[in-house]
Amino acid sequence: TEPPLEIRELAGVVRQARLDPCSFPSPSSSSVPQSLPIVVVGGVNEDIIGRASARVERGTSNIGTISETWGGVGHNIALCLAKLGASPHLITAMGSDGAEKALFKHCEAEGIKPTGVVCVEGERSCRYMALLDHEGDLIASIADMKAIQRLTPSLMRPFISAPWFSNAEMVVIDGNVTQEAIDHVCVAVSPHTAVFFEPTSNAKSVRGVPSWKKGGIHFVSPNEHELRTMARHVSETADDAKQTNATVTSIQADTTLNGVLSASVSRDLGTMFDAIDARMKALEAYHVVLTMGSRGVVLASSLPTRRNTVSVTLIPPSLAPYVTSTSGAGDTLVGATVWALLTQNHSSQHATTPKKTDNGRANLRKCDQATMSNALAVGVRAARMTVMSPHSVAPAISAAAMMRDEKMQ
Repeated sequence: TEPPLEIRELAGVVRQARLDPCSFPSPSSSSVPQSLPIVVVGGVNEDIIGRASARVERGTSNIGTISETWGGVGHNIALCLAKLGASPHLITAMGSDGAEKALFKHCEAEGIKPTGVVCVEGERSCRYMALLDHEGDLIASIADMKAIQRLTPSLMRPFISAPWFSNAEMVVIDGNVTQEAIDHVCVAVSPHTAVFFEPTSNAKSVRGVPSWKKGGIHFVSPNEHELRTMARHVSETADDAKQTNATVTSIQADTTLNGVLSASVSRDLGTMFDAIDARMKALEAYHVVLTMGSRGVVLASSLPTRRNTVSVTLIPPSLAPYVTSTSGAGDTLVGATVWALLTQNHSSQHATTPKKTDNGRANLRKCDQATMSNALAVGVRAARMTVMSPHSVAPAISAAAMMRDEKMQ
């Protein structure tokens, strides 16, 4: 029988990708940054996962294993970044049930800076409970995510005014937080800070649409379903006057996309890029990282020099030899891609960069497609490691592992 859609989609994303040796320092190079100016804003859960040892019988107790670990999209992205040596700052909301103490210990052990963790009085910390069958496929789950919904702009104010936030080169935000919080972060970031939005789910993906339309989000990573939902929401909330005067974006796909990019996906991409404020498109770059399952990963980019044209390219798939778990693969993809972007940006060997900021580094708001493609190759390499691991982020992920030649894998 065909594996579940989630497994086919995430396992199809990953492939072995050779890195451009001119873009990254060697694993032993002293130019590999030990810490990077990255902030992650998103959900952190206590995950409780039960897996049956044999076929599940409903209505009775089933023998199996139960594990407890830290999860959540924001957590997984931050953990991936930490394993790569980035030491990201984390902004999230916890309850007042004591779980925050355990989170602080976990973050300290893993290299995550919990500088933006707020405890909401009278609320329980976020929890996720899943039941898996004997093959590891999800039967049912319950998500209690009320605490993260309490992460309001007023609660974030002390963090957003901190130097570590204003100095960030990238802020990653996931769809677990409210639209109000997403909009606030996108407005509050410094002029040199790019924003990466991970939609998280169909229902939550629309929370990023208002900021995307204003040009406040520079990178977004939906799957096909989330892209369709976001594009539909763009159309439903379009200003009639602006829509009438809008310039229709031309989609230019390379030959690798023959038979991959459907007419409906092309329309959805066009809708997304047409929606971006024209003044911002003339100044900054925008990228959609579209995971298309067994067909690979599509990167669609709009650059200031050709703002009415979207260049689309494909990273073709190569299934991992085996799949242990798809949980966290998408989060790993985002975390490793962001790490690679900033590593390129900080490496003295990276000679060709977009327009520089005052600190001498490239402004990732103007990131070109070649730079993003190279970073995305690192992301799919990390995701490949995660789908072969029982963990949400593969423990073996490291800067050295990402930089090795693919023959070493």
